Amino acid sequence: MIASAGHPRESLTIGAPAGSAPSVPVHALRVGEVHAALSSRPGGLPQADIEERLRRHGPNTIREVRGAPLSVKFLSQFTHRMALLLWAGGLIGFLAGMPQLGVAVWAVNVVNGCFSFWQEYKAEKATEALRRLLPAYARVVRGGEERRVEATALVPGDVLLLHTGDKVAADGRLLEAINLEVDEATLNLDPAKIAPLVTPRTRALLAVHLYGNPANVTALLSFTRQRRLNLIEDCAQAHGALHAGRRVGTFGAAAAWSFYPTKNVGAFGDGGMVTTNEAAVCEQLRLLREYGWRERYHSAEHGWNSRLDELQAALLRVRLRHLEADNARRREIARTYRAALSPRISGPLALATVTDGFGLRAGVATVVVFFVIGGLILLSVDEAAGIAQAGLPEPAL
Repeated sequence: MIASAGHPRESLTIGAPAGSAPSVPVHALRVGEVHAALSSRPGGLPQADIEERLRRHGPNTIREVRGAPLSVKFLSQFTHRMALLLWAGGLIGFLAGMPQLGVAVWAVNVVNGCFSFWQEYKAEKATEALRRLLPAYARVVRGGEERRVEATALVPGDVLLLHTGDKVAADGRLLEAINLEVDEATLNLDPAKIAPLVTPRTRALLAVHLYGNPANVTALLSFTRQRRLNLIEDCAQAHGALHAGRRVGTFGAAAAWSFYPTKNVGAFGDGGMVTTNEAAVCEQLRLLREYGWRERYHSAEHGWNSRLDELQAALLRVRLRHLEADNARRREIARTYRAALSPRISGPLALATVTDGFGLRAGVATVVVFFVIGGLILLSVDEAAGIAQAGLPEPAL
């Protein structure tokens, strides 16, 4: 599909079924060039092309999987190879004079079979629910005219008309991404390598204070001011971290915070917050968090229901009082691991909590990161128990 905002130099959101169109770098192309790359047309496809593509790709639907009857699916959970082995194991237990063992093995087999059947049943119901959520119609341009067509009749190359409040499909494919170089001492953005990647379409720079280590926001802020860009901070893992003696989250136009239970300030469930010193940004955020209401039941624009509930807020107020002490304990644990593990790890090693020239106290050691030959090891610091859990890093997007 192609979605255009209507201006010949505005960006496009482009996607298509797998195999139907090549992946092309579209960020710098004109609208006409994008249409050519996807075998589409600014005025929409002619009827002959639509019919041919519909024959080639089939209807735009989630295929309905017609399986065996429920009774057959239920019995199959007890007759596959592993289940048969368990039945045999239980029988051997009985024959060997150990009926308790035989009953236990058979009980495990029955529980596993029932659970597997229930999971499969729920998955099928979820797929059916997803099918019911699909839109029935779409607004497209075909043959130079705007039309309302059934969503099942959409074909690769169709021009979709998107209006305010429309959603972009979750399976829309990213056609090109720009890799930003990081500073290996901090694993954060390297300010010296950003300039060549900024284009006239760049509007903001997102500084992620990864693993509790502050990015060099002084340099990033100077760069964004020179280029008249907005600086946004991701402080999800950096509650209480310092840069140049100043708290992270206070440099940019806005800062995003996470209160997921594993964070330095964690709630009992999901939660988050955005902070800003700019009145206009604050007003817009307040609109977005509650249905776009300027007054009750009157939406000025599209918004969400994204309020932090009172129970979580009450817990976070208590957790916040202990943040400084918890961070100090995390730094202590990080120093212990550094001293103990450094002599025992071969290859290049860096502790990411040694940050930007302001010392170990700048970071908050949400996790401790070691470089080893072949990759990274993350140690999740538990400030209460004084232990860490080793693991692989999060996937980079």
